[in-house]
Amino acid sequence: MSHLGAIRCAALLSIGLAVTTVHGAEQPTGPDHDEASHDEAGHSHLAAFVGAGEEDVGGHRESAEAFGIIYEYRFASGWDVGVALERLEVHGHTSTVAVIPVGYHLSSGLRLFAGPGRMFAGDSGEDKWLFRAGVSYEIHIGEHWAVAPEVFNDFLESGGNAWIAGVAIGRRF
Repeated sequence: MSHLGAIRCAALLSIGLAVTTVHGAEQPTGPDHDEASHDEAGHSHLAAFVGAGEEDVGGHRESAEAFGIIYEYRFASGWDVGVALERLEVHGHTSTVAVIPVGYHLSSGLRLFAGPGRMFAGDSGEDKWLFRAGVSYEIHIGEHWAVAPEVFNDFLESGGNAWIAGVAIGRRF
């Protein structure tokens, strides 16, 4: 990762950790979550994501930046299913990434997620299938808002991979 990419990644994670320290995980989710409070906040969650990391391009690592939007439908059991659409910039080339993740929210605020996706390279290369696996930690700010530092790895069809660390800011409705 370039020096600038490492600084951006560290800054994004610092913001998420600072919010964790100030607010903590106030509203647990998962199987122990209270059904009444879940219904009040709603089952849908919409978030904006910004992150930085690296992608393996032809055997060498290039810095990457990602910006996107994430929608999840959350079940009272702790499971969720959603869609993530992102713009990925690597070495001056822009790709669009679409993923259908399935996640599980542990009562501690930790979320594990994974799912298939597709990277649409546009004019900069070949479209590729991918599989994403990741982890996030959701920090509730009030009843409806949350900040979630997250890290994920996209395993690309061609054998390469891309990892991104960032922060998602979302609202439950």
